[in-house]
Amino acid sequence: MTHSTAIGAIGRARALRRSMTDGEKKLWSELRDFRRLYGIHVRKQVPIGPYIADFAIHSKNLIIEVDGEH
Repeated sequence: MTHSTAIGAIGRARALRRSMTDGEKKLWSELRDFRRLYGIHVRKQVPIGPYIADFAIHSKNLIIEVDGEH
């Protein structure tokens, strides 16, 4: 791997993708069309070092964290 990712973070991120919160599901339903509409690739539950970001747009150096429903 060319980037540093904590051992087990990839497996944990995969598990988190399958069990998103309601707030994450609502936001993801909007974000997943960004590639088609704007040419921007959005990834969900992205391992970044020892952390897992809820959403990431690598081309814009943007991470989105969702806490709760609001």
